[in-house]
Amino acid sequence: MGLEGTSLYLERQKEARQLAVFNVFLQSTIGRALSGLPGGAGDLLRQFLFRTNSLYEFRYPPERLADINTERLRVASIANQVLDVILLQPYQAPLGEDDYVRIRESIKNYYLLTAPCLDPDQYPKVLAAEKITGVKHIGRDDDGQKVWIANEKSMQASHLLPAKDLGLFEKTETERWFKKYEGLLDHVFVAAEPFMIELIFALKKKILKNQNQGQKPNAFQQALLKVDPFLYGIKMLFHDDGRKISQHRVAHEWETQRVLALAGVDAHFREEPVHPVVGRELTSSVTKMDPTEENIMQLLFYFADCVAKVDRETKKLRRPGEFATIFKKQNDRYTTISSDNTHATFEEIIFGKILFWLQDHELGFDFSIKELEQVYQTVESGIEQRRLELGLVD
Repeated sequence: MGLEGTSLYLERQKEARQLAVFNVFLQSTIGRALSGLPGGAGDLLRQFLFRTNSLYEFRYPPERLADINTERLRVASIANQVLDVILLQPYQAPLGEDDYVRIRESIKNYYLLTAPCLDPDQYPKVLAAEKITGVKHIGRDDDGQKVWIANEKSMQASHLLPAKDLGLFEKTETERWFKKYEGLLDHVFVAAEPFMIELIFALKKKILKNQNQGQKPNAFQQALLKVDPFLYGIKMLFHDDGRKISQHRVAHEWETQRVLALAGVDAHFREEPVHPVVGRELTSSVTKMDPTEENIMQLLFYFADCVAKVDRETKKLRRPGEFATIFKKQNDRYTTISSDNTHATFEEIIFGKILFWLQDHELGFDFSIKELEQVYQTVESGIEQRRLELGLVD
């Protein structure tokens, strides 16, 4: 099995034991309440809560572990060479704007040099990143351009192939990286990171305005005033980095941490706030959680991540009224490689709670839909400029 395979096996055994204990706890605490729900609803909900979890779904085939580990190291090596040195040191809050601009530029170069592409010579921004850093694009090889196929739906025997040997599916997946609208660079740099930063600054501005008018901030508002927007901008830039290794819903988050840890990136910069847990959301309201930075930012981060896609038809970011349709489409795409077909329904529930929480005066941020719309418009006004900065194509 090898060291990598053995380690992964032991991790899965530990997860299985933890899951079993957690299910017993859930059944003993809320199982009886579920049985009282009408029309069999309790049985359906119990099946969802207590079924075998999807922890095993991203277990890689043993024969692929060596290649995956090699690809991680290749990506991590470039990260270590081109990322700003601040990211390799312990985080010291708060970051200044000048530091952030420099850090963001280094992360942009890192993505340009490691994003899969059929021919880096076609992208002037990739060539510029090579010249600035002195590091070659990850796919350049003495025998020609090579491409790592991160999508598990690929039927190719190898996931690192010469560009000339790729099938139609693999070519399409590779070309998406530098595309407007559906590409990862478009999501991360054009939408997600600017929305995250703009939202935090707007919330802070509203809190300080109310405070200047004599309104005492509640505990959540006081906690948010201490949040470093630039730190969460960095986390948002990194949050999908693992998709270079795997496109799986679970695996890509795990891969982000593996790659960046190998590169020496400090945990405070690379670890994103955990997503709201469905089981927790079913049993308690977001307004009952403790007003800590971690709790606040897990919800704001989750919200910004899902909002931050530019629609091809409207040229705008996703609005709350579109969430139900968006989650359904996203779930349909993921179910081809994941058995979790209930994800969309619970995401919609969580997002409804987040929207109410943002607007709530007593336990939220007293942030109106109109004020949220202003955040959208500010971010949307810079979409084309940020695309030019990355050299994205239609």
